Amino acid sequence: MEFIRESAHRCEYELTSSNPDDPNLAVYKEYLNRSRPLEKYRSRYPSELLNQLNEPEVANWVHWYFTFDDNLGLSEEAKQDKINALAPGTKIYKNKILGLRGKATGLAFNYTKKNIITKEEAKKLKFKRFSVGVDTSYSKKSHDKLTFVLIRNNIR
Repeated sequence: MEFIRESAHRCEYELTSSNPDDPNLAVYKEYLNRSRPLEKYRSRYPSELLNQLNEPEVANWVHWYFTFDDNLGLSEEAKQDKINALAPGTKIYKNKILGLRGKATGLAFNYTKKNIITKEEAKKLKFKRFSVGVDTSYSKKSHDKLTFVLIRNNIR
């Protein structure tokens, strides 16, 4: 956020792009929600997104909402392939297909006792194969830093 604030403060004209994310992030409150669509494009916006542009408006800050229809290089077949690749109702469908904001928790990290082993328990196992997943956790149940998940196939 400090980089975004510094950049916005120093420039005379700024054009940015964002992927939909957690609507509670500071970037939305401080920047995106203070911009407004041009009236002639307002009807193209989903009402959910329009309702989130609710901070005091800054004159000449324009909010743009693009869909696959705005990508003239994307064929109808390619557009449909992208839509079909994601299940309706999922967070990624909401973000990538509908262009709506959303925060996901617990999709990749199942923090139940049965899925967590201690260092001591791991030392007792002989591993054949390791798989490691890395992501940010965005969960109130854990720290909000990088999270590593180890999937193991072992011989006891």
